[in-house]
Amino acid sequence: VLKNNTKNSVKLVNNSPFITSNISIEGKILSSTSNDTDYSKKEALISVENSLKDYLEEYITGFLYTTSKEYNSDICGFGEKLMQTYWTEEEWNKVHWSDIYKNASYDVNVETNISSSYLFTKQ
Repeated sequence: VLKNNTKNSVKLVNNSPFITSNISIEGKILSSTSNDTDYSKKEALISVENSLKDYLEEYITGFLYTTSKEYNSDICGFGEKLMQTYWTEEEWNKVHWSDIYKNASYDVNVETNISSSYLFTKQ
């Protein structure tokens, strides 16, 4: 579940979009079929958080590069975020967003907060 709204920022660096996305999620481990891991311990939850963070950052970054490089499609609306920084439509049109979006670079940061339901017991 998203903990907070995703915060995106867009700026032009050498006439190429540089997009930063900060994503914060939280979740609970409700059950497990593993007898090897005690999810009531903080170390186990930190391990899950780190694995989830790494996976999501890689997956989302891959998605963004695919949509920009292969499809040249700004389906996430990053251009609208940058457009807000221009005073006139004439200034915005000089950016040629549809031409430069395929050159975008991304910095995706995911913050994870995983907790246990505390219903786990050791046998």
